[in-house]
Amino acid sequence: MVKVFSPSDMEVSTADVTYMGAHKRLENYRGLAALYECPCGKPAEQWAHNHSDNENTRQELKKNYQGNLVLMDYSLSIWDYMALCRSCHTKLDRFNQPLLHDYEVAA
Repeated sequence: MVKVFSPSDMEVSTADVTYMGAHKRLENYRGLAALYECPCGKPAEQWAHNHSDNENTRQELKKNYQGNLVLMDYSLSIWDYMALCRSCHTKLDRFNQPLLHDYEVAA
């Protein structure tokens, strides 16, 4: 079954959306990242914020896997995310490296 919706249906006007809330909304509308293929050709595993300079970008203080507090960027727009494999997601986030793949951008 294919969900049909317009990009304007997915925009959120409130600043009260948390990091987890944004990701839950993303999964509700676009499904699990595992349903997609990473642009490198591997199966996608995670949704990754594309770090665009979008006005919807927010930050939230979270504990990382080592227990350290870090700022997590996230967006209120589900269109500011891409499905990536773990390796590409790490390169994008940790090393701030552009990925050398062609991406299809949802209109």
